[in-house]
Amino acid sequence: MGARQTPQKKRKRTPSLSDAIAKKLKERRDASLQLLGANVRRRKAEHEVSAGSLRFNPRKVKVEEAPKETAIAKAPVLQDPSALRSSPKAAHSDESSAEDVIRPPATEIETYEELRLLGDSSYGRVYLIQSNKTHQLFATKKFKDKAKSLSESGFPREVRMLRAIQHVGTHVNVVRFHEAAISCSGDVSMRLEYCNGGDLHGQVRRFREMGIRAPVQFALHAFIQLCEGLAFLHAGLRYDGEGGYQVEARFDGGYVHNDLKPENVFLRRGPRNEYGLPDLVLGDFSHTSPVSKPCKYVVGTPRWFSPEARAMYHGQPQFPGQLITYKHDIYGLGLTLYNLLWDAYWPIGCDPRRLRVPEEHRDLGFEMVLQLMLQPFPFRRPGLTEGVLNLVESARELRQEAFEMEGSLAEKMWKTV
Repeated sequence: MGARQTPQKKRKRTPSLSDAIAKKLKERRDASLQLLGANVRRRKAEHEVSAGSLRFNPRKVKVEEAPKETAIAKAPVLQDPSALRSSPKAAHSDESSAEDVIRPPATEIETYEELRLLGDSSYGRVYLIQSNKTHQLFATKKFKDKAKSLSESGFPREVRMLRAIQHVGTHVNVVRFHEAAISCSGDVSMRLEYCNGGDLHGQVRRFREMGIRAPVQFALHAFIQLCEGLAFLHAGLRYDGEGGYQVEARFDGGYVHNDLKPENVFLRRGPRNEYGLPDLVLGDFSHTSPVSKPCKYVVGTPRWFSPEARAMYHGQPQFPGQLITYKHDIYGLGLTLYNLLWDAYWPIGCDPRRLRVPEEHRDLGFEMVLQLMLQPFPFRRPGLTEGVLNLVESARELRQEAFEMEGSLAEKMWKTV
């Protein structure tokens, strides 16, 4: 037998410089991962999303990237590439922490606080909301019906019509649409501009409480602005400031409002108002349809129907194959203006030759205009481009004369909602 060999003890290897660097890099990586996990948990807590059961927040939020100069200013600046490897202060101090190295560019999430209820209808509730970022006020409509799908076609008619109108352009007399969203549960909401003066129905009631009728300035102002809002909807026309109208470049077909009434005309007060008078804004496009596809069925509010709509509503159309066209809006405009002047309702289908206006409005041409708009037969009613807009220019001159004689109307006439 050979000599018994004694096992040699395994010698410990002296750590090399590369091992020390690798250990430091591993420690730094572990610290970064822990910090990243802490940031994720903090963001989840801020948005009230639990790690166990994630819930979709139906509130639409908008994320905007911070300006590039802000992101660059917050990023750590390393003049010497070896500083991160050799300087303990760069890796462990509060002045240049690992969070500074791995944090993405700063973002600010815009959320909205619900302040109060503005109105309720058969289609949804409208709330006043405020941005936490800009403090700007908006109106948000929460629809009562669920979306039929989570795709674009799942949005209600009002959203689709407002998007199509907004594609043509914005107009001072048409409510401005901002965005719409469908939650995972099918809830639909949309965000619109906030009109702080309430609606025309409330303004007429305010005149009644003050014991007066609509002032001449405001009556002329309402006629001008409602005609121009409808001209934009029907034909894409915009006043050019020189007595004429231009067609919007992106106009590809008009729209019929189908539910024109004082409750759907909103008032917007602001520093840019002409003559100190609130803007009149067309809103509530729940029944809107394209001019090229007239309605074969009746929509809207019976009290504000045109004669042809009322006849179809009762199953007695005036002639076979009758459709609801833009002339329906012209009649609704006549009813709305009559209600403004008299604080009363014109009997639908009544002979307009019997129509009279208050004495203070008699010399302004309202009588002739309303007699044309309230013709029982639609083919006898003029469209806005068939003579009505010519009268708008005359009303503009009369409004200027009234302002020069009387000055601005008292602030107490208008309210804020």
